[in-house]
Amino acid sequence: MTQPRPEQAGDGDGVVAFRRRGLTIREAYFDAPHAEAPVTGHVDLLRVVCAFRPPERGARKRHTLVIDLAEDDDRLFEQMSKDTRSKIRRAMDKDSLQVAAAVDPSPGDVDEFADFYDAFAAAQSVSQVFRPRLHALARQGNLVLTTVTGEDQRVLVRHAYVAARGRGFMLYSGSVLGEAADSGVRNLIGRANRYLHWHDIRLFRERGFALYDFGGLDVDERSPKTAGIARFKRGFGGEVRPVYSATRARSVRGAAAQWLLARRGVEF
Repeated sequence: MTQPRPEQAGDGDGVVAFRRRGLTIREAYFDAPHAEAPVTGHVDLLRVVCAFRPPERGARKRHTLVIDLAEDDDRLFEQMSKDTRSKIRRAMDKDSLQVAAAVDPSPGDVDEFADFYDAFAAAQSVSQVFRPRLHALARQGNLVLTTVTGEDQRVLVRHAYVAARGRGFMLYSGSVLGEAADSGVRNLIGRANRYLHWHDIRLFRERGFALYDFGGLDVDERSPKTAGIARFKRGFGGEVRPVYSATRARSVRGAAAQWLLARRGVEF
C-alpha cells in the first residue's frame, strides 16, 4: 500500500459521481451541503447516503453504531466489552500482527483491495465490490484502506472506509475467515479483525475525525448472521444512531431505473 499522507485523508467533500449500467450516478455521503445544491452536468440518479438528518420525506431509515472520537485512547478502550479488550490485547501482545493504512490509495491499491474482497464475497455469498465507486471515492480523497497481516505476511483482514465530513464510515470489511478450517486460525482472524478496528479508530481520531462509524447495525436481528455481526460491533461500545438514505431521479432514464428497482424490491 502507499504510505499515508496526513493532509489527504478526507480532503474531498463526500460527493462522487460514476457510471453504472449506462446511468450517471451522483452520491452525496452523510449530511453533505452539496446534496441540496443544484446539480450541474448530466445526472440520472442522485443518492444521499447515511445522513443523520432525513434528506427528504420517505427517506429509508436504518441504524448504525458510532464512536465519539473526542474521547482519549484510554476512554475509548475502556468503553469496549471485556471480551473485546482481551482479544485486542492478545492480538497486540502475542499474535505478531502488522497493520497498514493507505489514506491516499492509488488505483492499484483500490484494485488490490477489491480483488481481496471479491474473493471474500464469493465465499460468503454476498455482493462483490462495485469498483467504480471505490475509484471515484479515491480520486476525491474520500477513501481510506487498512490491512492487517499475520506473522507469515499473509493478509488476514482488509477494511475500506468513506472518509468525509469528520466521519470514518466503514464501507467494506473482508477477511480470509472462509478459507480457514482450523479453529485456531479462525480465532486468530477474529482477533486480527478486532485489532484492525482498534487501529482504525485511533487512525481516524489522530487525523481529526469526529466519528468512527461501523457502517450499519442490525438492531432488529433480521438474521442470525447479521445479529452476530451486530454483537461483534457492539463489543466496541459506542452509540446507536438512526441514519437516512434516499435516491432521487434526475432524468427520465433515472426514473425508469428507480421504478424498476423498486418493482424488484431492490434497495438502491
